[in-house]
Amino acid sequence: MIAAIITGLLTTAYTVVDAWAIRLAPQAMTFIAWVFVLDGLMMFPIFIMLLRDEGRHGLLAGLTSLISFGAALIALRVSPVGIVSALRETSVLFGVSIAAKMLKEPVGLRRVCGAWLLRLMRF
Repeated sequence: MIAAIITGLLTTAYTVVDAWAIRLAPQAMTFIAWVFVLDGLMMFPIFIMLLRDEGRHGLLAGLTSLISFGAALIALRVSPVGIVSALRETSVLFGVSIAAKMLKEPVGLRRVCGAWLLRLMRF
């Protein structure tokens, strides 16, 4: 329970900071590019270690991250933070559904309750 509360508080904090920063930036795409450049510099050593085994999957995940986080930042720039945050955090529930239906992962009552608790704690 404490971990869920801390997760909710940290998620709220980084969402508010993201919204504040993207709204201050003169050009949204420049801000997004710098976020990914700086993040890439920090993640590069980890990427090199994993490249041997998971290179293709890592590149796909990185591209997906660029698209999804970039879209979230644009939404935070042009829409109310509460609405964007609620929609963004609801994606956890979609993730659990996709894991169960498409990936055939075991999703029991514990995971479903955890996803709902995480979703509720982020409001």
